[in-house]
Amino acid sequence: DTDGDGILDSGDGVIDLKDRTFIGNPNPDFVYGFNINFKYKRFTVRALFNGVFGNDIANGNLLQLDNAEGLAFQNILPRAYNNAWRPDNQSNTHPRIGYNIINDTAITDRIIEDGSYLRLNNLTVGYDIPVKDTSLFNTMNIYIAGQNLFTWTNYIGYNPEVSTFSNSGLINGVDFNGGPNGRTILLGVNMSF
Repeated sequence: DTDGDGILDSGDGVIDLKDRTFIGNPNPDFVYGFNINFKYKRFTVRALFNGVFGNDIANGNLLQLDNAEGLAFQNILPRAYNNAWRPDNQSNTHPRIGYNIINDTAITDRIIEDGSYLRLNNLTVGYDIPVKDTSLFNTMNIYIAGQNLFTWTNYIGYNPEVSTFSNSGLINGVDFNGGPNGRTILLGVNMSF
């Protein structure tokens, strides 16, 4: 923004192919996962974690929700209005009110976010119920298990594990109206005869 009006430009006053550049990288530096298995007397705890580090996400939701003008009949986030560029608040994080998102924007570094995360993907806590030699069962275990329990990330969207641009699995690292993953809690009993 060379003239301070909240409009990004290249400095020469002409937006052309010379202004294009790569911003962000959807490919993580590394992908990781680990599990924990713990047993104490009759209790067992199993946890599975997974995550990625060093990737970027283009949060396309911000083109609408984080735009100070918003689109017709749609809501915007309060921070977009409160932090919009104006003469008394020369923000470099949100465009000025009246900025036409349809005609004047493209993917900019304003919507690129760190996509690194660590997710507690599965946690199971079980208890082995004592059985008698005369019992019909050899073993009996009750458990509670949860899936997608918690995600640690700086990404402000619902799910850092996204690929929702134009419903194509070939374009990774873009979140445009992607929903959250479901969380599941299960109660169960394992019995062996």
